[in-house]
Amino acid sequence: MLARLLAGLVAIGLIVTPWEPARAAQTRFEIVEGIPIVDVTIDGRGPFRFAVDSGATWTIVSPELVRKLNLDIVGMRHVSGAGAEQMEAGQLVLDSLNVGGAVVKRTVAYSVELPPRLAHPPGFAQVDGLLGETFFHAFVTTLDYETSMIEFDEVRSFAPPTQAAALPMRLVSGAAVPAVPVQVDGQNTYFELDTGSGSWPVLTRAFADLGINARYPQGSIQSAQGEGGSFSLRAACVRSFGLGGTQFNDVQMYVQPEDLGITAEGDFGGSFGYAILRDFTVSLDFSNRTVYLTRNLVRALPGCTRSLADKGR
Repeated sequence: MLARLLAGLVAIGLIVTPWEPARAAQTRFEIVEGIPIVDVTIDGRGPFRFAVDSGATWTIVSPELVRKLNLDIVGMRHVSGAGAEQMEAGQLVLDSLNVGGAVVKRTVAYSVELPPRLAHPPGFAQVDGLLGETFFHAFVTTLDYETSMIEFDEVRSFAPPTQAAALPMRLVSGAAVPAVPVQVDGQNTYFELDTGSGSWPVLTRAFADLGINARYPQGSIQSAQGEGGSFSLRAACVRSFGLGGTQFNDVQMYVQPEDLGITAEGDFGGSFGYAILRDFTVSLDFSNRTVYLTRNLVRALPGCTRSLADKGR
C-alpha cells in the first residue's frame, strides 16, 4: 500500500536550494488502479509517468529511471513500508521536477522498487515513480476526480472553493502525510488521506482494538503486496463513515490483523483513497494545514453485507 512508503525518512547532510513555486499550473491525470498518474519531466527530460501519492513522504524515482537518466545516488537510507521488511533507498537530488508547468528545483528524492502492480499495471504503460509530499508542500494541490484535472496554485493566491468543507490537516506517518478527522461507526479518529491508494479504506489494528474489532468477527482474510513485503487484511463492513459532512453507509473496509511498518508507529485510525475520493475535488494546503473537500457527485458506494457488522451486536 503506497500510503506508507518512506514515512519517517529524514534527509541528512544535504543542502538543498528552497523550492521556487510556479504560478498556477494544471494538467490532466489518468486513473490507473485507482491512482492518479501524471506526466512529469525531470531535469528537462521526459515525460515520465508518476503516481500522485499524498501518502508518500518523498518523491520516488524508480531504480530503472535513475539508471536511464544517469542520476547520482548521494546516500542510502533504511526505510519502512507497509510490510514487515525494511528496504534500502538511494538518496538523490533532482535539479528540477516539472508537472504541467509547476516546477520545484533542487528537491530531494529517493529511489526504491515500486510494487509490481503499480510499476507495470496490466493494460497500462509502466509507472516511473511517485510524486510525494516534498512536491505537494510547494503548492496548494487540487485534484478534481470528476474532470481528471490536477492544479497547483501558489499558497498566497489560492482561493478555497466556496462550497468546500474545510477540514483541519494533521500530519502523521513521520509528520509528513495528511490526515483528516473522520467518524467510523460514530467513533472519532483521523484517517490518512492517501491519493496513492486505489483500494477500499483500511483500519489500523490499534484503532480496531479500541472497540471496532469486537463488532466485526473474523471476515475473509486477503493477502496484499506492498513496500516491505506482503501483509494480510481482513474484510469488514462498516455501518457508517463520516467525512466533512458527508456520510457513507455500509462501506467496505479492511482491518489489519497486525500493524506492520509505519502503521505500528502512527497515531491514526486508518487510511482512505480512491473509493471515497473519486466523488470529490480535493485541495491539499500543507502550509495552512487544511484540506478542502467539494462533493462533485452523489454516488452511492457499492453496498457491502452487514452480516459481519451485525454479528454479535
